[in-house]
Amino acid sequence: MPGPLELVVLAIIVLILFGGYKRLPALGRSAGKGARVGGEKAKELAGMAQKKTEGIDSKSIANKAGKGLREAKELKQVITDPIPEKKPAESSKPKTES
Repeated sequence: MPGPLELVVLAIIVLILFGGYKRLPALGRSAGKGARVGGEKAKELAGMAQKKTEGIDSKSIANKAGKGLREAKELKQVITDPIPEKKPAESSKPKTES
């Protein structure tokens, strides 16, 4: 967040660049209009996205994505972990107690 001194310097630069008080009101109106139109378009796009996602089971999609992610992590672990050393096999004959 800029401090008060930085805001004053920025305001002076804007006044110099845009011709002082002559063009500043028009610049403000233009910025306000742009923000208003941008907000309207954002709402319109959100409404379109909501209409397109109606009837989609997001929980099943999330479960499938989670399962795929877990499988990918397990595969990565198998690939990146070093091969464990094999222990010598014990004889398959049962030991007899004496």
